[in-house]
Amino acid sequence: NRNIWLWAAASFCVFFPLVLINFYVTYLHQVRGYTLQRAGLVSSLSSVGLLFGAPLAGILIGKFRHHLKAAFFVGIVIYSLLLLIAFHITGIVIPIWMVVMGALGSGFLPTVIMTAVPGIMGSPQMTGMGIAIATFGIYASFVISPVFFGAVVERAGWNAGLYALIPVVLMGIVFASMTKIRE
Repeated sequence: NRNIWLWAAASFCVFFPLVLINFYVTYLHQVRGYTLQRAGLVSSLSSVGLLFGAPLAGILIGKFRHHLKAAFFVGIVIYSLLLLIAFHITGIVIPIWMVVMGALGSGFLPTVIMTAVPGIMGSPQMTGMGIAIATFGIYASFVISPVFFGAVVERAGWNAGLYALIPVVLMGIVFASMTKIRE
């Protein structure tokens, strides 16, 4: 099924920039002068966002089921805009940003991704295989993105690393738009 592999590629692209949350502790410590304990605490707030993002996605999907791609596209655009400001914020905005990134990147978008799988696979018997393939795309990003992001940051700095993530996220829109989803 070509469509599930396109969806896995879109999933890869969506999860690729989540590496930023892992590196954010180092950024806050090195650049913003946070203690490691405080940086870890602030970064952990993305998990709090997840607690809100996933149920919100579930509610919205229940109401607007026939618009999964639209929810995906809107989520990607907001996500990309949030990425752009990651290294340009200070003070109370940083913990708020972490919660919102967690809500969108770890809660909302993954829920949309997995909800679309049955409509991509076509039969209930193939849904498990579809989830496995979409998850493969997600975990492949977890393997590749830290190496990529770390190398760019080391050679060109934090902002260059951040800006290098944006095209990958936007490629998710291309792959998702090519995917046929029965809604």
